Amino acid sequence: MNIALTADLHLTSRKDHPERYETLEEIFSAMLEEGLRTLVIAGDLFDRERANHNDFDRLCNDVHDMGLEIWVLCGNHDMHLKQRMFSAANVHVVTEPQLITIDRDAPPLMMLPYAEQNMGEALEAHASAFPEGPWILIAHGDYIPVMRDPHPLEPGVYMPLTAKDLQEYHPRRTFLGHIHKPFDGSDLHYMGSPCSLDPTETGRRRFLIYDLDDDKVEPRWLHSGSLRFLVEILCVPGEQELEWLEEEMDRIIEGWALEPGDEGRVQVRATVRGVASDRQAVIRTVEDRFRAYVLDGDVDVSDLSSTNDPDRSRIVERVKARLEELEWDVQNENEPTRNDILVAALKTIYGV
Repeated sequence: MNIALTADLHLTSRKDHPERYETLEEIFSAMLEEGLRTLVIAGDLFDRERANHNDFDRLCNDVHDMGLEIWVLCGNHDMHLKQRMFSAANVHVVTEPQLITIDRDAPPLMMLPYAEQNMGEALEAHASAFPEGPWILIAHGDYIPVMRDPHPLEPGVYMPLTAKDLQEYHPRRTFLGHIHKPFDGSDLHYMGSPCSLDPTETGRRRFLIYDLDDDKVEPRWLHSGSLRFLVEILCVPGEQELEWLEEEMDRIIEGWALEPGDEGRVQVRATVRGVASDRQAVIRTVEDRFRAYVLDGDVDVSDLSSTNDPDRSRIVERVKARLEELEWDVQNENEPTRNDILVAALKTIYGV
């Protein structure tokens, strides 16, 4: 049996953020196409300050006759949720830890809504309910071994889960909400927010499909909402300065792996660092290259230095040419990249 999982939609009202509802509708449509009937939302379905339960309730009523069942865990942003807030009979709000059996032949789901405690404490309190066979943990909180960038919506640490907790209670697989960036470990997953909520949430968004019988996890990529990218471009001075800049941007865009039709969804926030002989020409070149997309704000050149020193520029050109001759182990994350070496060279040559 397959189920769908997502988290962190942070719904407000359809009027304020229609793209978040369009993303949820796309998830429903994809489930129906694949014959899935169960969606688990692992917390923060609603945003704390501007929740509109009616819009979500209407949407769930619309898919009730299609056989979709929606399980909603409370997260730290929607701890107030109660079953009585919804008229749709296919919405099941989980406000207390519950062991849920979706299919009698499949492993049960231990659903832990957010609470102001360690997740290990919640697991200990309900350990007697765990079956002898495999079971699945679905919760909302921070997995401590996963490093994450600070997020303005989520300061601090929330309902932490440790590697020791997993070793002690050994769920077969763990799915967590709370961190908006997707993460996949060997047996632990953050679905990530299925719709980009701010410029820091970059790249393609997804939800997950989990086969309860075969213990197989697969992503399903979404096509609703914006595709946001934070772009940091390195400018290297020299006679071919603008050509190199265009090559660098082409390489970045190729890494986005856009699909046909994605161009209109792309929003780019661009920063240029390094050294340039003509800052205005650099800005124009970046603006022209990203003209097919939405440029989010002005090109940031606050870390771009200027130079009129042709001798130093020629030294940089020789360094760049030599680097391009070298073989590079791009698979080794511990090795510096060509750009890392160029940045170090610029610091040495220009003192910036």
